[in-house]
Amino acid sequence: RKFSFNLSGYDQMQRTLLVAIGIGFFIIGLINVGLLPKAINHESKTACPPTQQIISVATKWENPKLIDSVQQSSINSNPIEATSLPLDICPRWDSQVAIVRPFYRSNEMLRFLPRFSDPKFYPCISGTPYTTMDLFFYYHGVRGDFVEDTFLQSMGSAKECFRRIGFLYSGVSAAADDRLKGATAHWHGLFPILKNEPVPYDYFFIMESDVFPIRNNWLRKIKIETGCGEDFYVKGSQWYRQEWVSYNTLGWHINGNAIYNFKDEHFTDYIIPTARDNGRTKVYDIDTWRWFYPKLRTDLAPRREWVHKYKLSNFIINWGNVTWKVSEWRKKDPNIYFIHGVAIDDDL
Repeated sequence: RKFSFNLSGYDQMQRTLLVAIGIGFFIIGLINVGLLPKAINHESKTACPPTQQIISVATKWENPKLIDSVQQSSINSNPIEATSLPLDICPRWDSQVAIVRPFYRSNEMLRFLPRFSDPKFYPCISGTPYTTMDLFFYYHGVRGDFVEDTFLQSMGSAKECFRRIGFLYSGVSAAADDRLKGATAHWHGLFPILKNEPVPYDYFFIMESDVFPIRNNWLRKIKIETGCGEDFYVKGSQWYRQEWVSYNTLGWHINGNAIYNFKDEHFTDYIIPTARDNGRTKVYDIDTWRWFYPKLRTDLAPRREWVHKYKLSNFIINWGNVTWKVSEWRKKDPNIYFIHGVAIDDDL
């Protein structure tokens, strides 16, 4: 039966009002089914994730020996930090580095934090702090959800190894608070937070609560990885166990617990936002890998200039949740200093 709508019984003003109301309901319908955007997001290309709500920084502890060392040369101020290697091999030895320990529940971090005070895993040589190394605990919520002093107490004397220790807060919303989406929003939120820090960091090392040092003086190892050899954008470990993992899914992507270049704006202000906005998985470490190694050859060609800056390394091993022994990994390779895997058998 043919439908008709007769407005002949209404005057001109009433007909105009009815037509306007009808158009309004039509537009609302298009928005609800996703054919029209709800609003134009003028900030969609910024480095902050859409879930970023709060940025707050708290410097909780400063090494009394190194209060004025932000601009000092580590080679001149602390002989233990000096390298016997020539500067053409370690041209970035004085780089400013942030060790960032992200976490979602305080008990996850506190469970293993006392290991820092164990002489077998002590971050430095006792009494010799590193003048270019800061430690940050990076929480996904807001300040006040846990007691910061408890973290400092759990570290014991290991605090002396760092120039300063701080607490960072991303304020990631509950909508993104799951394992993958939350970690991705949390990671992207770190960039603007660190840029607001008074120290111009050159690199940062993501060290989640299930990343364990297996040797002592491991801060020097971070200095070697950041300061020596070819420069890089990302340096870390691929999936290391023997089980087959689909290359199309995970490939040789570097796990998120890695060292990242923070001084090169091509990486921080172009590659990272582009990988985030165009990535298919919306998981930061896989989407970053896919930027360097895209599926389409047409996308790969213009990126050849930077592929070598995505560096696989075994200074850290991405092991997963299968039990591992500290003693066995210490014997495998002297270059290995960290294991990413919570199922630790601390047999030393």
